[in-house]
Amino acid sequence: MSQYDGGLDKPDMGPRFLQHMLFKRATIQGILARDSKHRMDEMLSIVGPWVRNQEIVFEETFVDGFEKLPSALNSLFEGKSVGKLMVRV
Repeated sequence: MSQYDGGLDKPDMGPRFLQHMLFKRATIQGILARDSKHRMDEMLSIVGPWVRNQEIVFEETFVDGFEKLPSALNSLFEGKSVGKLMVRV
């Protein structure tokens, strides 16, 4: 998301190491959560207890009120939220 505002045209980190990757003949492959959707139950059975026992801690930002939805959305692009952003209606 840090590159949504025009940053995709000039990515910061990628090009710095591509020559090194080429010389090492390395492979870069993207990964998407939906690629492993068929293993969701397995993941929940392993990670669920970690979350319940607070072994994994995550942050959330809550905004109250549907009328604040536009400003909440903008906060994603301005770096004003932490973790998952949720709007309570």
